[in-house]
Amino acid sequence: MFTKKILVVALLTLTANSSFAASLADMKPYIEAQINYHNPDDVSSNTLSGASTHNGITTSASIRIENEYDNETAAGVEFGFSVSDNSRIGFAYTRPDFELDKITLTGTLTDGTTTLTDAGTFSRDQLATVGPADTFDNEVRLLSMNYYYDFDLSSEIKPFLGFGVGIANIENAKDNELALSLHGGAKYYLADKVYLGGKASYSQIQGPTDGFGFKYEDIDFWTATLALGYEF
Repeated sequence: MFTKKILVVALLTLTANSSFAASLADMKPYIEAQINYHNPDDVSSNTLSGASTHNGITTSASIRIENEYDNETAAGVEFGFSVSDNSRIGFAYTRPDFELDKITLTGTLTDGTTTLTDAGTFSRDQLATVGPADTFDNEVRLLSMNYYYDFDLSSEIKPFLGFGVGIANIENAKDNELALSLHGGAKYYLADKVYLGGKASYSQIQGPTDGFGFKYEDIDFWTATLALGYEF
């Protein structure tokens, strides 16, 4: 599990890298257009100590939930620059919209007329009988700074490894949260400055708190990225 200690190590690694001594003239900018396929794990909450109301839905006391989300495809963009022959820094943005598929309750949700009751798993349509179906949906604006190390496999193919540190702005969360990522992939050069890239990422967002007061566990998800890039 990622912790804040990893953030400290990541920042120290970036700032200690001798390649940062490279002059601006040596930095080779690049830009990528990306398609990202996100696969989130189920997300569990803590147990609320008392009843709470949000979006017209009232929870019972001592309720706990687990949300299952659909996979999501979202566009993204990354721009950055080389800081040495094999190292580069990239700044990425993507905005996946994770839509609730199922919710598992230990407790009850009610609008005062209809009640979803304890120890059951309910679909999105069933949730809509007690309140807005999108109550537990989460649009995530994800901004990250990534460090990559490119390996010189050949003039056409460059595998890479990397890590990222960023901020997640989650629609139904009270605060922005820390996001950490690990990356692995490769670039295939179609021409001197044009490449097709593939990347697999494992990311974790620090557990947010929503409008009901649920405190969630850290959010883990995998991402597969297809990118078309240009180096200036």
